Amino acid sequence: MFHRDLRNALFSMLVGLTIVTTFGCGPAKPPMGTVQGKVLIGGGPPSERLAVYFINSMIGQGSMSPVDVDGSYQLPDPLRPAEYTIYFERLVVAEGEVSTNQQVAGSIPAAYRSEVSSPMKKTVAEGRNVIDLDVPTGKK
Repeated sequence: MFHRDLRNALFSMLVGLTIVTTFGCGPAKPPMGTVQGKVLIGGGPPSERLAVYFINSMIGQGSMSPVDVDGSYQLPDPLRPAEYTIYFERLVVAEGEVSTNQQVAGSIPAAYRSEVSSPMKKTVAEGRNVIDLDVPTGKK
């Protein structure tokens, strides 16, 4: 009788663990953060159409957003919490198509036009992030 009770208890535990494993303990999704904010160039709105890039090559994560005329942007893709390099490219709008096409953004200092040279780094945290970006112009 003891063995039958033990066997039934073990069977019940096994069934319970199978149900929990199947339905409640799947692979956990990594934490993510959304990003939005404003881009200012020397304290004012951009004078040309821009794209802002958040890139972290170490984790293979990044996203790009066009910058509105008032400087606002919102990354379309959530990012994993980490430090990101931020750089800018000029957006070119021609015949309904939008392209960065490696165009030079004249209002952006050269250092901020490339992932490799940009000194701008920002940390994305889990959840909602408002990250305002003020690019210095070097003009006094």
